[in-house]
Amino acid sequence: CSSDLHAGFLCPRRMAFLEESLQTAGTRSVIIAMHHQPFRIGLPGMDGIRLANGDAFMKLNGRFPNSKMVLMGHNHRTISGVVDGLPFSCFKSLSVQTPLDFESLSPSGGILEPPDYGVLLLSEGSILIHHEDFTA
Repeated sequence: CSSDLHAGFLCPRRMAFLEESLQTAGTRSVIIAMHHQPFRIGLPGMDGIRLANGDAFMKLNGRFPNSKMVLMGHNHRTISGVVDGLPFSCFKSLSVQTPLDFESLSPSGGILEPPDYGVLLLSEGSILIHHEDFTA
């Protein structure tokens, strides 16, 4: 099946909702939770099925300094970093995990690593994320 069928997309209605929500938040800090990552993460198989209009998302998001972080799934790996000034954290799956493979173009396949969940500790000026592996 075509990888296009597995890529994400934020329709105009959802992009408008995001813009309105970020505007309405004013100076309050915002954390965006989404499924598909809007940028490349270095895993070619998963990068091929990222958010199809991720550039538009990043451009919109960049207009709002109150957007402090993006939380994502989809990649089934614990990944964190900063892209274009936007901190992000990606969580593992509750099922199989994506192998750490910097060469394969295939998004399929999984490895039997433990699932995890994240606990966010939020306070003024602070976003802390603890990842906890557990036995399924």
